[in-house]
Amino acid sequence: MAHVTLHFSLGMAVATACMAPALRTAWENRTPLAGLFKRWFIFCYLLGIYAVVPSLLRRMGLPNEMCDGWWMNLFLFYPLVKKVFSFGGMPLGGAVMFTFFALQYGITVIAIIRQKRKPHSA
Repeated sequence: MAHVTLHFSLGMAVATACMAPALRTAWENRTPLAGLFKRWFIFCYLLGIYAVVPSLLRRMGLPNEMCDGWWMNLFLFYPLVKKVFSFGGMPLGGAVMFTFFALQYGITVIAIIRQKRKPHSA
């Protein structure tokens, strides 16, 4: 059974992959990044929550048969991930989640430093 952190981090990874082209284009064109970063962060956390919906439903009392059915693949392949990572996945999920938090923080700090160094036009 894959741990909830693994499912959440999978949601973050998918959201980051979806937003990467827009982030790269904005970065290269030196367009303002604050709004795009906000959308990226919100998308990451919402998709992470979306990926753990079957776990939340299980915690609310739905039977395991319902939460592990093939139809739950709608939630970022929840049963498939659970089957592939049958060893638990908590250390891996935690490491991946930490990596994405650190990535978001690091890119934000670099963007702030980059903005401060940008020559101001009069």
